[in-house]
Amino acid sequence: MKTSIFAAMSGLTGKEQEKFIDWFQQYNTMTEVDRVFDEHPELLFDSNATEDVTSLHALNKRKMVMPKPGQIRRIDNSLTISSDRITAVLVLSQWSDQHWLIAPFSPYTYPATPGELSTDISFHLYSVIESWNAVVVPEVFLYTRTYFLHDADEKLRKDACEIFFAQLEGTTIPTELVDRVGPVINSEFDPRIQYLLDEKQEFRPLRNALRQVECDLKFLRSSQPIWRGNTNQTVLCASKGNNIIARSASDYNIVIKIDIAKFDIKLQIFSSTRKSLSHELDLWCVVSESGTVLGAIINGACCMRRENVTGTFCLVSPDGEFVMLEELEHDNSYGQIALRPLWQDGEIALAAGNEKENIRKKCVIDGRPEVLILEYSPEENTAWIDLFDEGGSRSTALDGAEVIDAEEKVFGVISDGRCEFATGPAFDGSIALRDADGVIRTLTAIS
Repeated sequence: MKTSIFAAMSGLTGKEQEKFIDWFQQYNTMTEVDRVFDEHPELLFDSNATEDVTSLHALNKRKMVMPKPGQIRRIDNSLTISSDRITAVLVLSQWSDQHWLIAPFSPYTYPATPGELSTDISFHLYSVIESWNAVVVPEVFLYTRTYFLHDADEKLRKDACEIFFAQLEGTTIPTELVDRVGPVINSEFDPRIQYLLDEKQEFRPLRNALRQVECDLKFLRSSQPIWRGNTNQTVLCASKGNNIIARSASDYNIVIKIDIAKFDIKLQIFSSTRKSLSHELDLWCVVSESGTVLGAIINGACCMRRENVTGTFCLVSPDGEFVMLEELEHDNSYGQIALRPLWQDGEIALAAGNEKENIRKKCVIDGRPEVLILEYSPEENTAWIDLFDEGGSRSTALDGAEVIDAEEKVFGVISDGRCEFATGPAFDGSIALRDADGVIRTLTAIS
């Protein structure tokens, strides 16, 4: 595109010409730097780097904050054409119940046009807001594809909104903001026209991703609730209520257990074996059919308020992948934890009622270093558990863990490294531990 500095400056006042020159000098320098990097991309990378510091997934572990007006948030690098560009956005306002208006910050420290506002923030990445380039995004998108940096001044947010609506409606910019915006474009040869086209193109991946999110939400709105009817029953397994498995093109092999209480709904993510909580979906969001973020999965679990949750929801990854859920019907394979009896004769598990002598078993605990000693008296229908560390001393590391059976019935709770509990006449040692984090740990007899 042919450009002319002199044509661009024609018709501008002396002060506006000074603004243009400041912006153009920086633009010209940055364009030359970009050309060098295009020719020598190896200059962009640090060969000694040991961690991807731009990873949104890693950064989200530090700060997961629900969006609100006035926040400065960084967007995922995959949402811009230049993957090396670090881009922050200002959350201008809540556009609707589930949508937010955001505007990116310019890579330059001088405003280029009347649609850009100088922030008076010294940090160069926050110097200028591109109000003209604002976009409306679903809440789920803002939560999963951006992360919170910090809050901006409320006056700055309002000023940026003023510029946005002035551009949108073609009205006059408020007098007190005129000195903080760029000069007008009077010529078709103005280099800022190419700049505006480049900036619009820079965020093309963002707009493509937004279309995909809206498409996914539309599909979600047409899907069926995971559970039907109103129930206060705590969901334990498919035969009793709603045990849900997530299926997607990526084939996540997990089971989601949903516990419905009076005011809260708790999701727990298990591996397909149900032996322990799965962390595969940590930092994913639970999203309603309207696009509202109901909660985030942390350490394999997520708690949500029950109000307004119809059961039609899905999971969304930090990269924006939607995973729909469906109820497992007529499938009892997830109804019980797969527990082997701690004593058996060949293929026949000897029920406790057939035992005449006291039984003592030394067991290892799945995923734990402690050793568990189980003693059982068929005469008293009572069992005792004692925990020891690797050195042979009593261990209290699992205090608070529950002793459960295959249907997750609680026999007792470990305290001071031990637990005593009553058993039924058919007890065969089929027990497991459920620790304070909800992880189910199975036992294996070693002697």
